[in-house]
Amino acid sequence: MFISYHRASSALLATLIANFCASQGIRAFVDTLSINEAGQLSSLIEQNIQLSDVFVGLVNARTLTESVWVKQEIGLAVKLNKPMIPVYHQGYRPTATGDAVMDRLIVNSAGLRIDDLDNEFVNEALIRLVTMIRNSVDE
Repeated sequence: MFISYHRASSALLATLIANFCASQGIRAFVDTLSINEAGQLSSLIEQNIQLSDVFVGLVNARTLTESVWVKQEIGLAVKLNKPMIPVYHQGYRPTATGDAVMDRLIVNSAGLRIDDLDNEFVNEALIRLVTMIRNSVDE
């Protein structure tokens, strides 16, 4: 599984998801180190998207307005026809953006919400995410 996220607003959640999935026997790649100043995805990111069975994208309002990297990662996952699972958080509600790449993840993929504003229990949401990942791999 590849976890795509906006570092400034989703790093903690990305790490939480990766650690929980690892405890359930699901290998997760989370890029915590590489920053490519050239404006293109690093070969490490590309390789891990290619090798992943499932693409999980963490989505909030800042992801859409501030992260060029997430959009590039989504674009590669779309090109590779990866199963995609959006995880909406920080009060974000999925709505079409008018951007075909972003909308492929946000509105055209089944996802889930991890949001304490809705009294969503994080552990329950993580268990549902693991089920969704396993179901995507089995298809």
